[in-house]
Amino acid sequence: MKKYLKRILNFCMGVLISAGLLPAPNVYALGEGVCYEKKTVTDIAKGVTYEKSRRLYQAGWMDVYVLTVDANSSDIDFNILEATDGLGLKKTVPTLVEQNNAIAGVNADFFGSGNPRSSMGAVVKGGKAEAIPNYFNGSENRYAGFFIDNEGVPFIDYLKSVMGFYAGSEAPITVGAKNKVTDFSSPVCFDTSVMTNTAQLDANFSNLTKIVVQDGTIIQISAPGETVNIPSGGYIIVMNNSTRQSKISWYSVGMKVAFNETENFLFRPAKEISSVMFGISGGGELLRNGEYISSGLIIGEKARNPRTLLGVTQDKSKVIIACIDGRQNGIGATHYEAARIMKEYGAYDAIH
Repeated sequence: MKKYLKRILNFCMGVLISAGLLPAPNVYALGEGVCYEKKTVTDIAKGVTYEKSRRLYQAGWMDVYVLTVDANSSDIDFNILEATDGLGLKKTVPTLVEQNNAIAGVNADFFGSGNPRSSMGAVVKGGKAEAIPNYFNGSENRYAGFFIDNEGVPFIDYLKSVMGFYAGSEAPITVGAKNKVTDFSSPVCFDTSVMTNTAQLDANFSNLTKIVVQDGTIIQISAPGETVNIPSGGYIIVMNNSTRQSKISWYSVGMKVAFNETENFLFRPAKEISSVMFGISGGGELLRNGEYISSGLIIGEKARNPRTLLGVTQDKSKVIIACIDGRQNGIGATHYEAARIMKEYGAYDAIH
């Protein structure tokens, strides 16, 4: 029996911290621009501190919730928090946290409309991009991400991807993504890291066609809607009926094919994806090397909105995760105000 239980800090949609864990509020000294502040701080687990700051500015009340996480603690894991009962299923935050036995969760990547539907960006687990769109951050550095390498060092960067499905030297179809639940108008590659057969996909999407590949050879082309198994070490290419009608004539059972993919980082071009154990995409940057920056996808840059923020300290020892209420319980924050708050809590690099 292990002497210590490893705590797991997971990423999901929303923030869930038990208010019952918080001590009585105290009034702290106020910084520039703050008229009044009431702050509560507690350790919710070894290496994880939770703070709630209710602030009054001239513009109104702002509620800021902050997790400061010891990135060097052996008692803490970062993980991607997903529904346990189906690929790409959307759940409420309490459900996701409970299903995955997490102590804390925060919203990370963007999602498209519909359910099921996978997140829009990259998911990195165990040294590979488990799920990622093709040409991600290709023409524009739009979606920054949070990553941890195999030495436990957290960092923020833009992950880029290129992938292709080739029959000989030809690529008659453009693959849209790997291990993503989409509308399948662009074919998607799936392997056994996310599912072993297509029963769930076929229950939610009609008339999908699958090209089944093992050892570099097409071993099956399914009928529309036919459920197939994904061979161990192999993969499938899934497409909707419209794409089948225009592209399937290129392929036949017994044909030699190849699925190739390449991932690299913008700021760390020498870093191999195999050395990255964890990663999740977000939005644009708030801070880079301690300086304010407006780069990538920033929604309502000059408007006060609810914000979810993530930052890393300069020495890489702490990860700072913050949520700012908006609309219902507070005024929210502009991009600049959010960056200023992250810098206040010690972030050196930070993203939406």
